[in-house]
Amino acid sequence: VIYSDEERKYNKDIIFGLIRSELLNLAEYNVHLAKLIDGGKN
Repeated sequence: VIYSDEERKYNKDIIFGLIRSELLNLAEYNVHLAKLIDGGKN
């Protein structure tokens, strides 16, 4: 997901499906989103 195009990377239906099927770890995704929001400062 991290390397997907922008349309898929932030598509809530795709993300929720991947989390529900345990193909995407929610904790790791949260860390990735936090870094994006923070602009890589921390």
